[in-house]
Amino acid sequence: MSVESGAEGLSCHQFIRAIREQARAAGKQRDDQWMADYVCVCFDGEALKWFESLEDETQSDWKLLRRAILARYYAEPVYEGATDKQPGSTSPPRFITTIYLTSKDKDDCRKFVRTIRLRATAAGKIDDSSWMCKAAYPCFAGNSLEWYVSLSVDVQKEWRLLERAILMDYPLSPTLAISPARIRIDDWFSAVPPSWSLQSIRSNGDWLAQARERRRMYLEAKDPSIPCWLLVENGDDLPQHSLRTGFDKSGPLYSARVWHGGGLLLGKCGKHIDGAHLPFSRKSIQGMKPLEVLVGDPSDFQWISIPEKASDGRGIRHRPFWGVDAGFPETHRTSLVQRIRHNFGWIPGKAHTGQTVGFCSDEEQELERATIIVLAWAN
Repeated sequence: MSVESGAEGLSCHQFIRAIREQARAAGKQRDDQWMADYVCVCFDGEALKWFESLEDETQSDWKLLRRAILARYYAEPVYEGATDKQPGSTSPPRFITTIYLTSKDKDDCRKFVRTIRLRATAAGKIDDSSWMCKAAYPCFAGNSLEWYVSLSVDVQKEWRLLERAILMDYPLSPTLAISPARIRIDDWFSAVPPSWSLQSIRSNGDWLAQARERRRMYLEAKDPSIPCWLLVENGDDLPQHSLRTGFDKSGPLYSARVWHGGGLLLGKCGKHIDGAHLPFSRKSIQGMKPLEVLVGDPSDFQWISIPEKASDGRGIRHRPFWGVDAGFPETHRTSLVQRIRHNFGWIPGKAHTGQTVGFCSDEEQELERATIIVLAWAN
């Protein structure tokens, strides 16, 4: 935050209040040194140069630093409505608060989100989602405004969803943002975290909200070639362009995912079976609904075989590849779509990075195989 310019829309009074709120939340409201240490990382640009010019004693003591901020930034403020200020008024002047999200740079996106959070903290509205969305609403301009109006009303009015869209999707158009992320896999036997998008899912409600928004954008795009995890609920049939990832004696099988047991779990579905079948805790959990099924153009994908570990337990190096973001267990390591050879068919299931086996469902049991073949992006 640049206190000197007011670029993030906070007066020095609001800034000081925001720091106090952060200290109170951390139980450090009486700890002047803690507050000074916290503040020091909030300066940027000219304000950082000014901070570094202060005596060490001032930098390390919140009481002294607070007075220095007031003396530096309150003496000759630039504020809206200055010519309308009435003589004798005791209300503090307000720094110019208009900020705009126009850059495509991710650092600017993070700075924009942090600004809205600081404003909310200063106003005592940090838990008020509607207030934060309204504070952000007038700050979109140019290309970001066009991007904002393309979002669903649910995203525009729910700060957690809007914040995620700004940080994860912008400046991609919604139709591009719905595709699964590319997960870089350099060493399969080292645990790799899922994408930030998946990490933001903390509950069944989170998953369904994202899945419904993803389905809305997919249907609006009217392009069946877009890779997407597509929600199937309310008795709907599997989509025509579901990506075939296996088969059994009764017909084609597709990869499905469902929120269960604190994670986004992978399994199989098909037109001849009811709901999703998930391998989980040595059992096959069947009839899971609603579910998401992977759709898209088969030419966008490839299968990658992971070499088994050597007899001495060391992993054999494989060429790096980009896995298709799919799910995660409760341990929050990334799960990729896996297929297993079984009963003269290929059964889609799951494999977790950092593990030496993959899993799939067969009737009422979970099958485990040491041969790992996972779905990856073709290029």
